[in-house]
Amino acid sequence: MDAQTLLQEAMHESTTPELLLQLATSLDENVRRTAQRHPNLNKAHWQVLVCAEGDRALLTAQDLDWLARQGPFGVQVAAAHPKTADATLRWLVLAGHTQLVVKHQLHRTERWLLAQAAQDPGLMTFLQAHSSVPWPLRLRARALKHGFGNAPLLSPAPQPGGPSEETMALRAILRQRQETPELSDAQLELLSQSRSLQRLAARHPLLPVPLLEWLDQAEPYGQARETLLMRLEQHDLEPEEFARLARVGDWTIRAALARNVHLPAFLLPFLTQDADWWVRASAAENPNATPEQLAILAGEQEQAVIRENAAGHPHTPAETLLRLAEDGEAAVRLQTARNPSTPPTALALLAGDERYAAREAVAAHPLTPPEVLAALSVDVNERVRLVAQLRVAETTHEGLEAALATRRRNVKLAVASRPEVPAALLQQLARDRHPRVRAQAGLHRSLPDFERDTLLDDRDLSVQRAARAADPDARPAVLAALPRHDARIRQGLSRNPATPAPVLDQLSDDPLEDVRLAVVLNPAAPEGALQRRLPEQPLRPSIRQHPLYTQVQPSLHRLELEEARNLATPEETLDALLDSDAPKVRYHVALHPNASAAAQLRLTQDEHEHVRSGLTQREHLAEDIQQALAADMSVEVRTGLLGRPDISPEAMLRMVGPSASDEALLVAMTKHQAVTAEVLSALAPHPSVDVRARVARHERTPAAVQLHLASDPQESVAQEVLRNPSCGPEALAVLARQPRLRLHVARHARTSPQTLEALAFDRQYAQLLRLERALKKAPPRLQRHALVERWVTWMKVQASGRALKDGNVLAAVIRHPAASRSALQFASRLNNPVIEAAKADRKAMLRAAPSPDLEAPHE
Repeated sequence: MDAQTLLQEAMHESTTPELLLQLATSLDENVRRTAQRHPNLNKAHWQVLVCAEGDRALLTAQDLDWLARQGPFGVQVAAAHPKTADATLRWLVLAGHTQLVVKHQLHRTERWLLAQAAQDPGLMTFLQAHSSVPWPLRLRARALKHGFGNAPLLSPAPQPGGPSEETMALRAILRQRQETPELSDAQLELLSQSRSLQRLAARHPLLPVPLLEWLDQAEPYGQARETLLMRLEQHDLEPEEFARLARVGDWTIRAALARNVHLPAFLLPFLTQDADWWVRASAAENPNATPEQLAILAGEQEQAVIRENAAGHPHTPAETLLRLAEDGEAAVRLQTARNPSTPPTALALLAGDERYAAREAVAAHPLTPPEVLAALSVDVNERVRLVAQLRVAETTHEGLEAALATRRRNVKLAVASRPEVPAALLQQLARDRHPRVRAQAGLHRSLPDFERDTLLDDRDLSVQRAARAADPDARPAVLAALPRHDARIRQGLSRNPATPAPVLDQLSDDPLEDVRLAVVLNPAAPEGALQRRLPEQPLRPSIRQHPLYTQVQPSLHRLELEEARNLATPEETLDALLDSDAPKVRYHVALHPNASAAAQLRLTQDEHEHVRSGLTQREHLAEDIQQALAADMSVEVRTGLLGRPDISPEAMLRMVGPSASDEALLVAMTKHQAVTAEVLSALAPHPSVDVRARVARHERTPAAVQLHLASDPQESVAQEVLRNPSCGPEALAVLARQPRLRLHVARHARTSPQTLEALAFDRQYAQLLRLERALKKAPPRLQRHALVERWVTWMKVQASGRALKDGNVLAAVIRHPAASRSALQFASRLNNPVIEAAKADRKAMLRAAPSPDLEAPHE
């Protein structure tokens, strides 16, 4: 069977209590905590171990003696604890832990250990020879063995008459502020005897913490205290040193530790729950504070400073920031507005804050929604307007330089948040004194690589992390290890092509739309990240531009089709679906009853004919949409529009123009029940005979158009005018000029008397009638003259012969009720059975219905 790991042994149910005790005091925290939870562990031992893990002040000397004889963790706790008994410490030294004891026992130093050895020969022998004892301590122990026990262990006091060489050398060391001073025992003794050297050492920023503590005790609340607090707040210390100071330090020391970025993770939770409110407020400033800790601190009601610090921390959760945006303290709201992780919903609330400083911070925030920026760009306060306009308005290089000349932080943030910034200005912002400005510049896509490399070593941790997140040359493992509580880090990672696919996959579910959008724009985003973002319509245009789009395209089309077919889909969603690259989706949007007028108008310009045809199938179609479709170049679209019963005359008129060559469509238009006289008039000049014929026959065709078509060169068109139920006398008069239509006109009920006269008229016969009237006035002799009678007879024969070919027309004129006396006279010039029959018919009509309009045919 394979050997088990320590962690597996700590979890195994058959592990013995003795082995569990060793595992519960190992250096591996996971192994240690797992073993401490094991049911086989002795309960009394468990209580001691819990105190060692948490509140070590509760440990007694007996507990520490027991811990010293356990694993390495117990040894460390006992070696550093101030309550550890002298006998226990001596045992630890003899067990090989001399360096631990000397390093962590501030008051039981090497001098104390040598004093103990002077009374214990075995301990003295150990200190003189064992390899675990530091070499200087071994030398001093040997010096004591040779009879120098009463001599000073360190260098002698300086001689009068001026500083000694040792003093001058120590001064030189203490003036070298860039390196950690390593002082010998002699130098430490010399330091303890000189107030001037102590004042010089108190200003050294890298002096060891125990020595600074000693100097602070010698001169409390002097320069040493200031240097100590700075050291505890900024520098990295040993975990044991952090733990000791967090346990025994006063509130100022604990507050300084609480702000230290190097503070071990296991100590921060204790400081966030410290009894002193200032320590808790300082813990809210720690760059490594977790969202859970900040959420608890933000709930402090008595001290607004704690809420203020939590409101400004980039790791504070979005829901907590939303609550703080409505806090009663103006300072808390201002810090919330400045927080780079504040979500857009909270920023929208803060945009209405009564304090202009909060509104100005919102205007400079990179996550402020466009509609909020638009409102702030017309704010009553000039500073707010300037910052907001820098975000939304087009500005020249000179304009940006003039704005940055104000040296206001919000102006710099607004410029750094713009998509396009001149390289010179961006480099200037990357070197700004404020870390928020530098971090925002570090996220910019256009920042030169050498400037970003500089920010990677920035003195502020948040700037380092933001620049690292946006660094395309960073190793994937480094990017994956970055904490993602800060929105700026998530923004940088989401845009970085070097970000590992699993990280991008997680960021695709980020609560910030800006981060999710950047993920789908990132060419390194995995397919799964795109797949989960398909339901978000604002991200779909970016998804369609992604290199992996073809892999998710079928899924997106199915989702869009479901939305387009759903009758409950709102207008805004339908507007967004117009950007779909699936014509079937846009077709269903065209059919959807909730589609807005703007969407319908946009669909009239769709590249696919089938989509535009979908509009013609809607239940209601506005006039402007009809007008647009009427001008469509597709016959299918115009045919669909013409098939609507509610098509407007204006749309028909517009359809006449682009479809002038589409004869079938125009013929169908003449048959439409809604066609008007105006539309028919527009169709009348069409070159198609069939179209003109349809117009000529339509009852709504105006009389003037009928009159024009009656003289059409195509006889079939003129015939259709004759068939028009509304054909009037004027059109009939024109039609009467066409030989083939004379009979039809003569028989038409609306033919006027004048037209009937024109149909029956014969010029030579008219001359004969005038001659006969003249002969009646002539002498009888002349009337009965043979030549005159022969000539009259010849003229009648000629007139009758000419009338023979129009016999049917003349007969129709005689039978027409509107025929005048003159028309009857001309029509009766033919001696023919057809004429005689017509006369007889007219007489019969007179007898059946006598009327002044009817006259007997002229004999």
